[in-house]
Amino acid sequence: MDYQTLEVQVGGVLAVLHLWDTAGQERFRSITKQYYRKADGVVVMYDLTNEQSFLNVVDWITSVKETAGEDVIVMVLGNKEDLQADQHIDESVAYRLAKDNNCFICQCSAATGSGVQEAILHLAAVLTTLQEHDIIAPTAITLQEPLKKKMCC
Repeated sequence: MDYQTLEVQVGGVLAVLHLWDTAGQERFRSITKQYYRKADGVVVMYDLTNEQSFLNVVDWITSVKETAGEDVIVMVLGNKEDLQADQHIDESVAYRLAKDNNCFICQCSAATGSGVQEAILHLAAVLTTLQEHDIIAPTAITLQEPLKKKMCC
């Protein structure tokens, strides 16, 4: 597991994010529940070139919501957007999964850094807005159909 603290400015507010990377390996499943038990937001990442990793997303979302509660903000983040030719996950299927599970969805490339900062800033903005206004997270998040081929926040 890896841990990092990240400070980002969101609308004039300094948001401090504590990021725990558990690598999603099944052997860490019991340990990861301890980390997101009190989380305000969770990023569930999958590999755009690996169908099995995408199929595991629903299980991870369910685990997160059972442990952290239904109000936790979940972002589904597709990685390896730079490998367009190797992608096996249809964008509309990924969008539907996120919508059905009341999650945000973004894509990025950890290799090139594309979309990573935007995804984190988007999550931080949502969390900061909820905390600033003492709003309880919505039970449903309205998502709009993507207008272009590449999904982004």
